Formats: sequence, C-alpha cells, structure tokens
Amino acid sequence: MADGNDAMNRSLRDRIAGGGSAAFGALDRYSDIDLTFLVDDEVPFEQLYAPLENALNAVSPITVSQPVTLGRYYKVKDGGEFLFIDIVFLRAGEPDHYLDVERHGHVIPLFDKGDWLRPRPLDEKALGARRDKRFRELQNWFPASQSFVRKVILRGSRSSSRRLRSGSSLGFHP
Repeated sequence: MADGNDAMNRSLRDRIAGGGSAAFGALDRYSDIDLTFLVDDEVPFEQLYAPLENALNAVSPITVSQPVTLGRYYKVKDGGEFLFIDIVFLRAGEPDHYLDVERHGHVIPLFDKGDWLRPRPLDEKALGARRDKRFRELQNWFPASQSFVRKVILRGSRSSSRRLRSGSSLGFHP
C-alpha cells in the first residue's frame, strides 16, 4: 500500500478551492479556513487525511479534530479562539461539487487546472423540490425532536444537558 503522501499526490485532481466566508466576500477575524479538494473516486479518505494532518501539525499542533458529514474540522494550537480549518474531500465522480453560488458563494480557486470551478446555472425547479422535501422532513421531525430538549429541562440534570449540547444544535445551557 502506498503511503499517505503518495495517495494524496496521485488522487488530487486539478482543483483545490477556498470557500466559507471568503466565498461570500465576508472575511473577518472570526472566519475559518475552508478548503475543498477534488479527489479520485477510489482513494480512501483516511489516506488523504493522514498527510494533511501531518502538514497541519507541522504548522501548528492540532488540538481538536471533529469529523462532520462531508469532512473534518480542525483546531490548531496557534490558531486563536475562533479559527477552525474546515477540510472537505469531494469525489470527482460525485454529481455535486458544491459550486452553486446561491448556497456556497463564489469559491476561491487556489488550484484549478481542469476548469472544475465553473459555477453551474441554478436549477430553480430542482432547488425548489429539494427545499420542499426538506421542509416536509423538518415539519415531521422538529416537533418530535423537541422532546429531547424538554426531557433535559424537566430532569434538571447537568449531565443530560452536556450530552444534549454535544449531540444537538438545540442545547440547554443551565
């Protein structure tokens, strides 16, 4: 098996882009570093994160790493209170490369040999269908999910409130 650096070098396609607040022209002292890499479909993500984490550690030690749905957040020792580094690897074969300007802003090309970073025109009908589907899901789930918050409040338990905060966006802060 190849080492992580070889896997990273071979699998990177022709695109590395910045996003987040920079993509919306809203950089400020609270902004994160948001990087998106387009990679080959067959390379395991773990082989890509390892050399990236080595590089981050060489700049400043990683103090926290949190996997999220599409990537990982990193906090580094010398990054200050608010800086997170948000890394996302997207597969070249996936249909969505997060280029829709309305949702992700104007990505900042850092490296784009293959002209991958052209925003696509907005498909209003498809967007409306996705929005309606998600709205229906939330109409059903949100009222039911409030029982989690209510139970913590009724229990008055600090232990439960910490668990809720770590796993939910609706935290109870005593």
